[in-house]
Amino acid sequence: MIRSSRIAVATVASFVILLTAATVAEEPGYVITVGGSEIFVANGRMKLTVPGFMQMGFVPEHDSLWMANPRNRTYWQGTLAEYCSESKQAQAAMMAEMMSRLTPQQRAMMEQHTKGSGATQSDSGPAADTAAKPAPKVTVERTDETATIAGRPTRRLRILANGEPFQDLWVSTDSTMAKAINFSKARTLQEEMRECVSGEMQAQQDREFQRLGRMGQWAVDRSGTRRALIKIRAVQATAEHQQAMREGLPLKIVFHALPNAQPMVIDKVENRTFKSTDLVPPADYRRAPLAEVQGAPSMR
Repeated sequence: MIRSSRIAVATVASFVILLTAATVAEEPGYVITVGGSEIFVANGRMKLTVPGFMQMGFVPEHDSLWMANPRNRTYWQGTLAEYCSESKQAQAAMMAEMMSRLTPQQRAMMEQHTKGSGATQSDSGPAADTAAKPAPKVTVERTDETATIAGRPTRRLRILANGEPFQDLWVSTDSTMAKAINFSKARTLQEEMRECVSGEMQAQQDREFQRLGRMGQWAVDRSGTRRALIKIRAVQATAEHQQAMREGLPLKIVFHALPNAQPMVIDKVENRTFKSTDLVPPADYRRAPLAEVQGAPSMR
């Protein structure tokens, strides 16, 4: 009986040791620094941190994500579909809160604008061209040009839109980085997040701007930046551009289509070993609805 008890205790102790070892397991990965933000990558996971702001994590293989708010020490975690659903609810709650603070006259004007009647053709300009624009013809040239950026080997992808220079991508060719996470799936997950939350709103704003006609557009966009951004979004929506962005992590992006745009360059890529708890929501944060984590008013 005593011998059996000792065996049982030894078995439990061994299990605890194994469990503890698994909990603190270390995983090789990378820290990518750009503009004060840090991106942590290891074992199929990605975590983005911006000092003083929201933390975000992605698990592309599972189509899931999380975000944490250091201000109220809360976090949300779920699938992409759950994120899209709760984000739209949070937006509706924020809109309702804002509308409740308006006067009846202001509320009527806001409702009219939301329905799309706030955008009208400019009286001084020619008739607005509301016909659907054909998708730009995008060509991706995979050049033999290489460079070392942030200590990593890259290759230049030259992107043309309707035959004109649009963008240069200097994409990492480091095979070990590709093993840390599926950058293609990570990119797709981020695109789908953005599209489900703001895609239709952005498309509506673009349609309203195009209804203004040439003179109306010039009056509100003399620098041409907004017109350039509409063209950029059209190129980015093509399958050719999306495929190019998924070929690897861009360590440098040169923009040709946006006036006076500065190149985006990764500052540093460092090897680092992470604990299994480093790329998940902080253990001392409270799980909460997405609206609360994002700071939106409570939905009752």
